[in-house]
Amino acid sequence: MNAAAEVTRDEIPRKDVAKVIVENLNNDSLINKEFQVTKGDTPILDALKTI
Repeated sequence: MNAAAEVTRDEIPRKDVAKVIVENLNNDSLINKEFQVTKGDTPILDALKTI
């Protein structure tokens, strides 16, 4: 997955969207942060750490 303040428009599987939502709810470091995600080779947890 790719995650950043802005990413090039692309697709993302629904199951990955669900995982991002769960991680966002469980990760205090993502509170009040806006970001975009798309499909990619980076594991979700690693991608979210870069935000």
